[in-house]
Amino acid sequence: MALEIFKISPESLRQKKQSLVLKRKFFLIVSVGLVCSILPINTSAAAVDTPQNDGAANKCTGNICATERSETAARIKRYRDDTINPCDNFYRFACGNYKKTDTSNVYNHLISQKKYLDKLIQQGISSDFKPYKLIDDIYKTCMNRDAMGQQALDLMKSIIKNLGNWPILEGSQWKESDFNWIDFSSKAKKAGYNSNYFLDWKPQYLNRNKEVTLKYSVKMTSDLFDPSMPEKTTSQKQFYSDYMVKVARLLGANDNDVAKDMEDVYDFEEKLSKISVKEDPNYTEKLDIEELQKKWKNIPWKKFVDRTLIPFLDSNEKPTLTVWNSTALTEFVKLMDKTPKRVQANYAIWKIVQYSVPYLTEEFREARKTFQKQVSYVRIRADDDCLKTVKTYAKYALLNLYLDQYKSSQESIKQMIKGFKDQMVKMMKESKTLSDEAKNKGIKIVNEMPFTIGPSNKLSDPAELEKFYADVKVDKNNFLQTLLNLNIFKVKKEFSAKVLFEINPYNTNMLSKIGLPDNVNGHLHIPMAMIPSPLFNNDRPMYINFGSSGSYIAMNIASAVSHVGINQTVGKELVDKQLDCFRHKYDDLTDETKKENMLRNRPEEDFIVQYIGLRSSWAAYQNYVTRLGTEPTLEGLPYTQEQLFWISFAQSFCLEYLNVNEPRNIYNNQLNILEYKIMKTLSNIPEISADFQCPVGSNMNKEPKCTWW
Repeated sequence: MALEIFKISPESLRQKKQSLVLKRKFFLIVSVGLVCSILPINTSAAAVDTPQNDGAANKCTGNICATERSETAARIKRYRDDTINPCDNFYRFACGNYKKTDTSNVYNHLISQKKYLDKLIQQGISSDFKPYKLIDDIYKTCMNRDAMGQQALDLMKSIIKNLGNWPILEGSQWKESDFNWIDFSSKAKKAGYNSNYFLDWKPQYLNRNKEVTLKYSVKMTSDLFDPSMPEKTTSQKQFYSDYMVKVARLLGANDNDVAKDMEDVYDFEEKLSKISVKEDPNYTEKLDIEELQKKWKNIPWKKFVDRTLIPFLDSNEKPTLTVWNSTALTEFVKLMDKTPKRVQANYAIWKIVQYSVPYLTEEFREARKTFQKQVSYVRIRADDDCLKTVKTYAKYALLNLYLDQYKSSQESIKQMIKGFKDQMVKMMKESKTLSDEAKNKGIKIVNEMPFTIGPSNKLSDPAELEKFYADVKVDKNNFLQTLLNLNIFKVKKEFSAKVLFEINPYNTNMLSKIGLPDNVNGHLHIPMAMIPSPLFNNDRPMYINFGSSGSYIAMNIASAVSHVGINQTVGKELVDKQLDCFRHKYDDLTDETKKENMLRNRPEEDFIVQYIGLRSSWAAYQNYVTRLGTEPTLEGLPYTQEQLFWISFAQSFCLEYLNVNEPRNIYNNQLNILEYKIMKTLSNIPEISADFQCPVGSNMNKEPKCTWW
């Protein structure tokens, strides 16, 4: 789980946490500011991956490590304010010269990672391992112009015939009785044209007593006008209409009838678009088929569910059904009731053709290119489009390939996690406060806490990854067929509650996170984006890694056991005394409004997590040094390894959006509210005041110091 010391974390604002995340977030000094605090990450092929798990690793003298050490030292110098005594104001000491302009580096590591992923795809993959070969096959087939053309056109025509033919091409021979929009939707989806043309189902995470499954919301079609014309001005509409007519004529439509038919299609599509624009999520409660039939009588719901949902679910699943937006659904029913089937069918087949055009013969592609030029659309380079295709359909394979380049980094993180767990177990075993029952409970939680590095624990197993992609077929001579195959594969995976639970049971977002570890329902997740990142880089000294990423990982582990002992009856007086100490940490704050706001969030829970996590991380690093020897300090800086550990932690949350020079009206005008909160957190940690030799009575070394366990 993301941990914060203040409630305005941009990370939490940017990413809406699912209800699976532990019932509350602790205030632990984490925000997007942390990604500002490190220089750009080098993820070139040559930089992957310096070992850190042997006796000489922490004395790395290679060029890559030397560069990383130099950049780390430069960052510390750039952000610190060495005129400030760290014992008086640690945040200002570490971040006092942090500048707004440094936000230029906020997402550099994500940009670097994206470029490296692209490079992995583009350079080609010589592997017989099917998931990695799939990456290569999709990309090369997409880039191969010979895989597009007549073979794709023939495929599309055969599918259109199976769907009941296109009225525009059939003329008077086409019969309205032959078309049903539900049958069309079902057949198109099974053929791989899995866009939502009328109504379809959107799978969503559903929590049932901590078990994750899926619910399926019936949702109207999105705006399926060509993405080249998002504004839909009058002239763009005309260009689009002309494009539709041109393509229809290329397929053999009668010149006399096609313009009127396509005008009707355009009008219908525009009406659908206007309804979909209004369709913000407004979920209904769970509805069964009888309730759906009662509310929207003109849709044969059993047939709709049986044809468009059940074939794509796990066998014997009894789906939970909801409606995405009941108002939009009602308007859709009204529109369908008054729209002739010929118009519905012409529209539906047009969407099939529109999807296929980029992969057909040259004249079709030229017609599309002309239309895009008319509406001033900046076309996506073929290479970029193919990279996106790989990332869409071979996501897990690609992310595992990426992590394969950082095996030593993963090993370092695993050793760090083990070290944190060992220290927490030691703290509990040596506790004079915890009862034997509480100790055993806490030790069991820590020892058994699972963790995952990357997107999926299950799919990190090569055998499981190969099994996951076993049914994917790439037709190297026909990219349209390949896309349709991939669409079928994707739908089956996305609509499978069993697959969901096995590969991503906690709904963790693999691609968008900026690199923060997360504790979800007692499962520790280390996102791919953390390797490498501002929080972790195997080429840095490990005191930097332990101080930044290590502290956050340790606090996420600590959040699973911070409650241990609170409700014990043996030694309750001592436990209550320790709790009261944390509860009264803000008693010296004279601003009653600010104090009330902070007490409202039960700060004792946050303080306990920070206390356990930070002490465990520091102790784990000391054990690392005992085993492997002392690392060299950073050249040009007058700080010990232990001091650099704490500076690394503090500089991971230098914040542009909070002015370090905001009014200081706390402790005789020494601290602002942010600095006060941070000092309160750190003043509980005896190791930091010892490492900086802070005198008793200084802000960092005030009495009383609260303890736990």
